[in-house]
Amino acid sequence: MEESLKYLLDAEQRAQQLVDKALEERDRLLEAAAGEVSSAEQRFKARVPGIRESFINKAAQRADQTNAETLRRYVEHWEKLEGELEAREERALREAMALLLDPASG
Repeated sequence: MEESLKYLLDAEQRAQQLVDKALEERDRLLEAAAGEVSSAEQRFKARVPGIRESFINKAAQRADQTNAETLRRYVEHWEKLEGELEAREERALREAMALLLDPASG
């Protein structure tokens, strides 16, 4: 009986050693994972200013393109209006000359 108890005590000690090893391994893995998370968080925080700057640069480029397109359309519209104004001035001058030269035709 004493031999059986000794065997069971030895088995319990080995089992406890395995449990202790497993707990130590778990703690080590948790610490390593926490370190990796912290490192990843630091890398992300370090990248935030660059991401923000890139976003601002792209937004500025889009704004510049929009402004350039708006200005181009404005200039085209202005040139069209100037062309119409010139055509109407010419027509008004022709009609005025026609009236001056032949008052009876008007």
